[in-house]
Amino acid sequence: MNAFCATSIWHNKQVEMENNKNLMMVGEKRTKEHTKKLSAQEVLNDLQNTLSKMDKVSERQEKEEEEMKKREKELKKEIMILQMEKKRIENDRKEMQGKWMKEKRSLAEHIKRVEAENLKLMQIIWWQSRDSLQDMQHLRAYREREKLNLIKIEELGQGMDGQVTKQKENTEMEFKEREQVRLQEWERQRDTPKDFQRELEKMRMELEEPCNRSWDERTRELADLTSEKVLGCPQLAQKVVIALSNVKCNGSQRRRVGLWRKILQQIKSKKDSSEHRSKESVHLSGEKRKKSFISRWLKCGNERKG
Repeated sequence: MNAFCATSIWHNKQVEMENNKNLMMVGEKRTKEHTKKLSAQEVLNDLQNTLSKMDKVSERQEKEEEEMKKREKELKKEIMILQMEKKRIENDRKEMQGKWMKEKRSLAEHIKRVEAENLKLMQIIWWQSRDSLQDMQHLRAYREREKLNLIKIEELGQGMDGQVTKQKENTEMEFKEREQVRLQEWERQRDTPKDFQRELEKMRMELEEPCNRSWDERTRELADLTSEKVLGCPQLAQKVVIALSNVKCNGSQRRRVGLWRKILQQIKSKKDSSEHRSKESVHLSGEKRKKSFISRWLKCGNERKG
């Protein structure tokens, strides 16, 4: 606004100066024409008047020039201020434009990011809706299958109720019968414990009878072997057999055979030792030797029995 005012004032001053020049030129022409007609005195007066006018005009022009110079200086200062303000405004505009461009780029990136998120969200919603539709279809099919299964189960249950009740009654009857049998057996065992023990003793005797028979046969064989060959005296052999029959061994038949073998070895060793002793002690009679042998053998048998 100030620059516009200054330019308009300067233009007006230029127009006034041109007008003054035109007036001076017109005055000079008139003076020349008038001098031709007037006298010298009048010419001088006119010249003086024109000179005074010219002086006034020149003074006024000088003043105007000084004012114009001052105004030009002021205008230059104002122009410099305006240029500085223009630069500042331009810098501010550039900064604002840079910020605006950054904001524009960030806004564009944000818009792209939001659009991508919206696209993903739409895809997720679409897949979820599709999955939900499939789930609903599966659920409907499952419910229909469940209804059919329930109908079948009800039909089967109606047919199986009678069978289940019959089976339940049969199992209850069997259970009651078994309980009654167990109670009777328990009462019978409680009332007759002695008969049960007798039966056990009888069974034990029946089981031991073949063992005893084999034992008796072995003792007879042993008596035959020890009668004449080993001892040379039937009475002593009979006593040995009686002693062996009194010895009870609760083991198996193999253990009894082993025991018989050990007894035979002992008898043989006793016989050898007795013969050796008979040679050394001839004064002892045969009866005493037999008694001592039988007593030693019986002692050995009692030790084994214990």
